[in-house]
Amino acid sequence: MSRVRTAAAVLVAAAALAAARPVAAQLVAYELELPRVMVFIDEEGRTATSAITSFLREAGFTVIDPAFARTASEQDVARRALAGDDAAATELGRDLGAHVVLLGAVPSEDQPSPADERLRVATAHLSVRALRLDRTRVVSSQQADARGLDATGLGARQKAVRQAVEDALYRTSFVGDLLIDWEEERWEDDEYWEPAPGSVEAQIVIPPPPPPVGAPGDPLAPAPQAGSPAVTTGTVVEPQLPTPQGPPRIAIFESESYPLPEGTRGIEIVGVEPRIARIRGLVTRPDAVVTVGGVEASLTPLSADEAMRLGLVGPGVSFEARVPLGPGEDQVEVAAASPGGEATVAVSPGVGERWAVVIGISEYADARITPLRYADDDARAMYDFLRSEPGGSVPERNIRLLVNEDATAEAIREALFVFLQQARAEDMVTVYLASHGAPDPTRDSNLYVLTHDTDIDAMAATAFPMWDVKTALRRQIAAERVVVIADACRSAGTLVDDANPVGGAFSELFTPSRRMTMSAAGMHEVSFEDARWGGGHGVFTHYLLEGLGGAADADADGVVSFREAAAYVEAHVPGATDGVQNPEWSGLGDLALARLPRAPQ
Repeated sequence: MSRVRTAAAVLVAAAALAAARPVAAQLVAYELELPRVMVFIDEEGRTATSAITSFLREAGFTVIDPAFARTASEQDVARRALAGDDAAATELGRDLGAHVVLLGAVPSEDQPSPADERLRVATAHLSVRALRLDRTRVVSSQQADARGLDATGLGARQKAVRQAVEDALYRTSFVGDLLIDWEEERWEDDEYWEPAPGSVEAQIVIPPPPPPVGAPGDPLAPAPQAGSPAVTTGTVVEPQLPTPQGPPRIAIFESESYPLPEGTRGIEIVGVEPRIARIRGLVTRPDAVVTVGGVEASLTPLSADEAMRLGLVGPGVSFEARVPLGPGEDQVEVAAASPGGEATVAVSPGVGERWAVVIGISEYADARITPLRYADDDARAMYDFLRSEPGGSVPERNIRLLVNEDATAEAIREALFVFLQQARAEDMVTVYLASHGAPDPTRDSNLYVLTHDTDIDAMAATAFPMWDVKTALRRQIAAERVVVIADACRSAGTLVDDANPVGGAFSELFTPSRRMTMSAAGMHEVSFEDARWGGGHGVFTHYLLEGLGGAADADADGVVSFREAAAYVEAHVPGATDGVQNPEWSGLGDLALARLPRAPQ
């Protein structure tokens, strides 16, 4: 156990020190990159929960408070988890971003002391186990019995419970066994995350190809003939992926509606804007014929790299079609026909409701964090755009603006985890963030968005972790259309070096899906702000807003799409910063971000 020390091994053994300070304060932090932990103990009060949480935090773990479960459904799941339901604990732990859940119970009872009738003596039995959430299995467990003596029954029970926790965590290999498993077994991200809404994986499930003929497990493999050679020599030919059998499967990349180009002949109804739907997607059979709204779609075979990126195990074909929409028409049927059968899906080219969370932080409570000058103004400008007609007229009830002292870690978490849970699959969500981004100075692989109340000495407890951004977007928000825009970097303001992996982290929020991300700067870059950009903006936000105002409408169709906006900032930001800041974007398909007012006829 040399690589991972047990809990007992990290205690300072001096008796004088033990008498001088609480036991938890004697911990030495583990050197290993530690999992995020959530604690559920079935008990009267919170004595064991508090003691275990204090132990973990002192040892350097990030502990996620189950109190962040705010919705009625989550609270019900929390109650079931406390009652010993492992499936409920797993569900809630994943929904709140934990790697490991500690589950346990600590029944206790007290009675008069036989030695002194003025005192009460209590006994407590603690049983605790660690459940790892990517593999859904118990990786460590322990039990401990303890006694406590006090003038009151409550005091005696609390002493017994605290002693049981100390015995289980400090004097056994419980935590060490957990960390040995954590170090030796690679974290399985694919087993942890559900497919992102709007992703190919979420829309279609393609079984793995059958084994090649003759391979073990192939029920149709011919029996070996007598006298046949056991070894075949010559060139090895890799088996080809079989042609998919059965009906085709369809996944949608993009379903947007746009104004009809001026000069188009057709029937127009006064007061109703004529629209055209652009539908893009893939079909899993290369021999399929695809129609969209009765119009035959154009087809393009996917390359092997494209198919792999999309999670396909066989060939695939992308398709695209544009079809006019009649008055009030809000659904288009996509059909694919092949020798193996047919498939249809109904696609909505319109957006339901629009939702947004806009965050901008220029002022920080910790004086060691260098203030920003324009991050709050950037956020207000983005808020004004989203509330405007070109930005989608997001209703006031559907948008949260958090700037400066309002942008605390808890307020941001509530906005992302609770407020945006109201968005439905057909809605569109925009998240905009302008702030510092930084790694924890003590663990530079843990990336954070700095909030107004961030304490540099306790970033794990006071900043907003990047994994919580990912958890909220991947597990809490049902909308298929999500746009994340981040004008965040370190700007040399947080007592750490200038390398900026935070921008790169935003581009990895989603699997390939209809969800899009755009960040102001690439990996190891910073994001600049100055009065020369729009009178006071971040350079990225300045050009983004300029593009959304119409300058990015490359095809002059009256709509600025996500890809057009991304291309615009990519073309202008590097030139304005002598090539040291280069925006990045990721996502599949496209989304309409701004609809420009049409000139009067």
